[in-house]
Amino acid sequence: MATPTDATADGGGITLKGATDKTFNWVDATDSWTSSEHFDIASGKVLKIAGTSVLSGSTLGSGVTASSLTSVGTIATGVWNGTAIAVASGGTNITSYAIGDIIFASTTGVLSKLADVATGNALIYETDGAMKVEPDYIYERHKGFRSGAQSEGKTEGDE
Repeated sequence: MATPTDATADGGGITLKGATDKTFNWVDATDSWTSSEHFDIASGKVLKIAGTSVLSGSTLGSGVTASSLTSVGTIATGVWNGTAIAVASGGTNITSYAIGDIIFASTTGVLSKLADVATGNALIYETDGAMKVEPDYIYERHKGFRSGAQSEGKTEGDE
């Protein structure tokens, strides 16, 4: 051919005859090579694009920064740089906390945090007989609570 083009190369390639044809052909419509068979890359070898390793037998190349992966195996090490993990996925959906913060269930399926308070306060969950959505702190006037009096908000000496 005097002036070859991609269009004139369409369908060209290698055909290995066997019980069925094994082909490696150029397809002009997709501007790519196609194969009728799998590629089995030898152990220790990688698939490269423009000189950058993108896939080995056990690793997705570090140059692959976008992917449509929908699941992975167990991630045993590393640093999480993503969004907060939702409660339904085993996370807290909380992105920061301070020393002394307490995580509590503020409603079904929602975790919230209660900030730490000054020394001398006690954590309660019920005040004036009405259940609250979140725990609260009260100032402890006396040392210690009487057994069984905590739910009533009573301290020793309150009779």
